[in-house]
Amino acid sequence: MSSLQQKVLKEGEAEQKAYEKFAEWCKDEAVSKQYEIETGEGNVESLSAAIEKETATISVEESKIGDVAKKIAVNTKDLTAATEIRTKEAADFSAADADLAETIDMLSRAIGIIEKNMRATGFVQGNKEVVTALNALLQASSISSGDRSQLTALVSRRRATMTTSCRARRRRRRPTSRSRAASSTSWRT
Repeated sequence: MSSLQQKVLKEGEAEQKAYEKFAEWCKDEAVSKQYEIETGEGNVESLSAAIEKETATISVEESKIGDVAKKIAVNTKDLTAATEIRTKEAADFSAADADLAETIDMLSRAIGIIEKNMRATGFVQGNKEVVTALNALLQASSISSGDRSQLTALVSRRRATMTTSCRARRRRRRPTSRSRAASSTSWRT
């Protein structure tokens, strides 16, 4: 029996050692799991705080998106209005440009007439076409008031020159009192 007893004791000691190892492992695992639980709970708290923070950030960013969408809508309306204004201004510019081109053409023709008459008569004297052209220029809507007053002065000088030259011609043609007397006596004889 003693060998059997020794065998049982040896097996008991081996079982005791296995049990102690298993108990130690269970204790280590329990401690490890406790740390993992505590770490997980800590992570849950920090992740919950991060979720709350990001939820607040989402709300702020959604508010910013709404503001930007409103600004985009206002800017789109402003752009449409500005485009309409620019289109109208472009049309006005085209009309003014065409009017100016017509005025420049008219001025070019007037310059040609003036140059032609200056070569022929020395200046504008006696040419009604020049006066008519200058009067037409005066009527042009795109001529500035300063240019208009200068043209008016030129036409007025032209009229004064014409009037003076007409008077001088008449005087030359009119017989003086001596020439009248001489002509009347020669006529009578």
